[in-house]
Amino acid sequence: MKGLHMFKYTLPGEQPISLILQEKDQGKLFLGNLDCLHNQQILEINNINCILSICTEEKIMVGPKYKQIYLDIHDNMNSQISNVFERSFIFIENSLKFQQNILVHCAAGISRSATLVLAYLMKSFQYTLEQALRYLKQKRPYVRPNPGFLLQLLDYEIMLHGYITSNLGPELTPFDIQRDPQYKPQLRVELRKSLPLKQIPGSSPLTKVERKTHTEILTRVSLSISTFQPKAFKS
Repeated sequence: MKGLHMFKYTLPGEQPISLILQEKDQGKLFLGNLDCLHNQQILEINNINCILSICTEEKIMVGPKYKQIYLDIHDNMNSQISNVFERSFIFIENSLKFQQNILVHCAAGISRSATLVLAYLMKSFQYTLEQALRYLKQKRPYVRPNPGFLLQLLDYEIMLHGYITSNLGPELTPFDIQRDPQYKPQLRVELRKSLPLKQIPGSSPLTKVERKTHTEILTRVSLSISTFQPKAFKS
């Protein structure tokens, strides 16, 4: 890798890398874009040891100095990113547990990598999607999982909690996610002011129910997303 690189994937006002999570006696969790792999100084300054790459634009294998896994998933609504939730969770969790700093990145650091970090926060800290998204946007304001990924994360919320409480308003996502008119969400869960400690191992206080399909809970993504313009990278 070259030490210097003209940023291609970082738009004005954005950062190639953001610190998301830093807990005592554990490694740090970073979220970023492909410029982090083009510019080795970014990896060195942040003492990155492990890299979770989830992109198809460029496949950059950083070499034996880093522990890296590569997930070949496109950033489109039909990609089944939930198929790699568990694998990415294990990789992130093990990295942090052994005090290794880990970078999760895709091309822009706004959709695929953000989705995996959201799934990690939801499982590790028992966050709802709304709680996780509010927390993540505090750390990296321009994260924006695509509508298909949001639906899979809502399904993940059902799997983890047994029901959906998240209310995804325009301040959290530009996409209008439509629910079934007969679906009545539970009372909103207030976002904790600070990231809580991980739950003590043991039975969860949340009731587990049989996983439901999207057609039972969600109807479709609003036609308003057709006006969304994908992020344009600088050439």
